[in-house]
Amino acid sequence: VGADAVLPAGLAQALAAAAARAKLRIPAFSLAAGSSYQLRLTGTMATDANVTSFTDVTVVALQQPLALVLANGDRSASNLDPLVFNAEGSYDPNVAGQSKAGLALAGT
Repeated sequence: VGADAVLPAGLAQALAAAAARAKLRIPAFSLAAGSSYQLRLTGTMATDANVTSFTDVTVVALQQPLALVLANGDRSASNLDPLVFNAEGSYDPNVAGQSKAGLALAGT
């Protein structure tokens, strides 16, 4: 990532923390869905700081489909009765801290 790049706060913190260890964990919702990020991983020999290597990586944040959660209930129905589903537990995994009250569901 170039020095003038503006990083999402979660990604910047994750990169800083990863510098001290061999793992990079990017917190959920740190990257904008549909965006791509160029990262450069640089390794340095512990015994000789003059020996280094790097690789460039492109990370693409994909959007996830809505998560449909159907509530348990009576699983039998007559062909004469309307079929009703309770999907109040459904949510959008791309929205952090989303209130489920804001998710409108409709069916046919």
